[in-house]
Amino acid sequence: MLTDIFYNRYPNKPVKSAWTELDRRFMFQASKLLRVMLLSKPEWTQNGQDLYDDQARMESTFENAHERVCDELGVDSLVDPYHHYNGRPERKLYSVIGNEYINQKYDLRVQPYVTIGLRLSLIEQVLRIHSDFVARLKDGLDSRLEAARSLDSNMSPFSLFNNEQHVLANHKRIAEHLSAAILEINERLRQAAYPLNYHNGFFQFTDDQLTSDEIHEPFWSLVADPMWSNVDMQMKEAIDRRDNADRTAAFHAVSALESVIKIISGVKGWDTGNEKGAANYVDNLGSKRSDNFIEQWEAELLKKMFTDVRNPFAHGPGRDAMPSLSSQQTNWAIDTAMSWTKSLIQRM
Repeated sequence: MLTDIFYNRYPNKPVKSAWTELDRRFMFQASKLLRVMLLSKPEWTQNGQDLYDDQARMESTFENAHERVCDELGVDSLVDPYHHYNGRPERKLYSVIGNEYINQKYDLRVQPYVTIGLRLSLIEQVLRIHSDFVARLKDGLDSRLEAARSLDSNMSPFSLFNNEQHVLANHKRIAEHLSAAILEINERLRQAAYPLNYHNGFFQFTDDQLTSDEIHEPFWSLVADPMWSNVDMQMKEAIDRRDNADRTAAFHAVSALESVIKIISGVKGWDTGNEKGAANYVDNLGSKRSDNFIEQWEAELLKKMFTDVRNPFAHGPGRDAMPSLSSQQTNWAIDTAMSWTKSLIQRM
């Protein structure tokens, strides 16, 4: 199975040009954070059996992450997978392999950006796999609550244990532990002077801390809801293309904004069935039936984003010059699309 890993995603964009003490500290802190995150989930017991086994979950997560990265790098293991005692090999736990790999001593023969990029790839995969696990738990919460209520109905009225409350408390704590881990990893990235942010399964480059705090972080938080999955995907595509100097980055950013507008129009019941393009959906948001969800001047600004930024990249130029934007213009298009997305979603 193909996996999008950090090292392959940014082959021409080094995180740093030199290995320093800050890098060693970050790797130690990140590896510890992953273990704490994976072992901090409480257990929910049903009929005396543990639903989760924290240690098994940690091993499964590290094994999955390890195999994904190895497949993309074309190697069998990231480090020697065996302990050797008195000449007898003993297989290491995958969590041990991961910890050794992230914290192994820097090899002066390897370029710093290679070492950093490879280790970030494993860290990213562990975070992504666990995030997916927590998302599945959220999706299955209703069925687990139903099972818990069934158990409670058969328990003695004098029992002090309530399965339903236990499930809710555990779900809340698991989600909070993941959120805390993501906040910490982003702070650790900042402390290590890595121009990166983690959100929704990916490390991606960020331009400056203020923009990240005021625009990017609120954006990624909002589009984490499954309703906005296409928006999340398109914006990640835009950022990846920007970071690899692809001229079509702005096209994908504004397309993500178009998805937001279409989703809102549909969910609110403002579609007419006669829409032929983005401008018609913008009109839906500014119509009387939407009670002027957006003002006329906002509608005009949005339409300009499509006509002047996105549309030139949506059609072949013929004999005209190939459309392109400067890096500053591309960043503006991405940040503006994110700002509009944040504003529109928050109005719902």
